[in-house]
Amino acid sequence: MRQENSKNRILKSCFIALFAAIISVGCVMSIPLPGGVPISLQNFFCILAGATLGGAFGPASVLIWMAAGAVGIPVFANAHGGIAILAGPTGGYIFGYLLGSLAAGIALGVPTENERKGRLAVIKIAAAAFVAYAIVYVPGIPWFMHVMAGKGKPQTFQAALKLTFIPFIPGDLIKFAVTIPLTLLLRPIAARYISSSSKSARDAEREALREMRDGKSAVSLKNVTKLFPGRDGGKKYEAALYDVSMEIEKGSVTIVGGANGSGKSVLMQLISGLMEPTDGEITTMSKPGLVFQEAATQILGDTPREDAAVGPRNAGETKESAARIAENALAEVRLLDKADIPAEFLSGGEKRRLAVASIIAMNRDILIFDEPYANLDYPGVLDVNRLIAELHEKGRTVIILTHELEKCLALADHFVILKEGKVVFDGKPEDALSLNLEQWSIRNPLAKYESASDLVWR
Repeated sequence: MRQENSKNRILKSCFIALFAAIISVGCVMSIPLPGGVPISLQNFFCILAGATLGGAFGPASVLIWMAAGAVGIPVFANAHGGIAILAGPTGGYIFGYLLGSLAAGIALGVPTENERKGRLAVIKIAAAAFVAYAIVYVPGIPWFMHVMAGKGKPQTFQAALKLTFIPFIPGDLIKFAVTIPLTLLLRPIAARYISSSSKSARDAEREALREMRDGKSAVSLKNVTKLFPGRDGGKKYEAALYDVSMEIEKGSVTIVGGANGSGKSVLMQLISGLMEPTDGEITTMSKPGLVFQEAATQILGDTPREDAAVGPRNAGETKESAARIAENALAEVRLLDKADIPAEFLSGGEKRRLAVASIIAMNRDILIFDEPYANLDYPGVLDVNRLIAELHEKGRTVIILTHELEKCLALADHFVILKEGKVVFDGKPEDALSLNLEQWSIRNPLAKYESASDLVWR
């Protein structure tokens, strides 16, 4: 999964603004009908935007169009005063356009490259468009009645329908019919811009994911940089990570070591998707799961059984299915015998096991441990190491961020050292031990203790 950068967001914003411009131009047009009410195109373009862009992107275009009218730009057929003209009897329709666009966007979702084009797609678009066109009138008719009553010309509901709805049915049926094929045509085009990358970048992502599934990589970082505002509050920026590149193999245990402030936590947040890189690319085989340094903070259920079921339930699983998934996850981390005791009674190591169970229950194969030995006693450390070894045996990818190498380095296949945001070592653990680790503010874990006088860090 590839994380979105600022260029992708700009591309999305430009496409949304382009659609807003299309709405603004289209809405000043109308189609005359012989002997009938001319077909205005406001609801057509607003609903088309929602259906094409999906989610909140369509309504965002409508809001831009509304803002243009609010400052006096004529954006309605036969109107010269912009949206201000709708403060009159038909003012409620403006909210109807927004609601209709939102309804279509929510029903159809954000477009993807693999948009279906068969009968089911037509039915889904038709249903979404029908609801959207109907919703336009929900605020419009009551607003018309309210304004007319304020002018001393009260209208019954039947009279309001006759004036503000029935004459427009033929035109709306035509627009409804045109909306369906246009949406089918435009959604795949919109997917190129609304998705988190451009076409060439998406191709690169597909290729990277294919290589990961067919090859060895689970996580790939290429020239990743993360900048933060300088501590002096000025315009200068400081690099928490700079030009970091690495490959983490599927099913491996990778330890990322480094002193406090070396960039380990920032790296963790970037890989897990909690933060976006300023520059560079991060690709993961699947969405990683994160075990916090204080594992207790990510426990959401009263008992381990309830906690492990939270993720599957939020993902749409039935109660019975979520319970079955949770039980399997708890069994995998050796917590099934404590599934129904209060989670607060678990030891530190057991809480980390519960955090891992909750991640496994969400079908995550990449696990990131942030300082997993923090605040643990000796049995707790042994418990965590046994868990990591078991995850490794089952083929899961494990990333450990720690400075306590003496507790876990033997578990690792891969060792990375960060120093001031840069990778200073990337290789096998045994190769690192032959180097002067203290130059990177890391104590050599092979330090020997022969007497009581040695038992102090110097």
